[in-house]
Amino acid sequence: MIYRLRDPYLHFWHRFVSDVRAQGIPAIFEPGEVWGAVIEPGLNEYIGRYVFEEVCREFVRSSGHERLSFRPLRVGSWWTADVQNEIDVVALGTEGEVFLGECKWGSVGRDDVDKLMARVDMILPRLPNVRSVQLGLFSGGVMDRAVQPRIDSGQILHFTQADLFPS
Repeated sequence: MIYRLRDPYLHFWHRFVSDVRAQGIPAIFEPGEVWGAVIEPGLNEYIGRYVFEEVCREFVRSSGHERLSFRPLRVGSWWTADVQNEIDVVALGTEGEVFLGECKWGSVGRDDVDKLMARVDMILPRLPNVRSVQLGLFSGGVMDRAVQPRIDSGQILHFTQADLFPS
């Protein structure tokens, strides 16, 4: 079993601040130097992997289901035993409906879609009584034009920052 910290503040603290404090860095360097040398280089990866993915799952739990063909009963993530393959958002419905989504804080390209399609083939045999499957991409950055035809055809749903964070 894998345990993850769900509180963003605690996770940020343990990812960045506690190590910096333990090394005595704040006593030696100015805050701007600590930010530039320690925090900023890992911030995009941190946001993409821990914050953005959770925001996407919460979106599907709450209002994102309005664009799906079903209301999810369970929402989470999935990964293989060796943790080499992961699906960021997995939503299951009551009648065998499945939604699988890939979250990318940065730009989304054809490779991301290909990875999602390969992972679909890995997870579907493990799920009982699957009747329908929807795929989705959550992007915090630029969408590659090569992916657009799959979105336009309805093969893949696309959720942008504007969808996730409406004004």
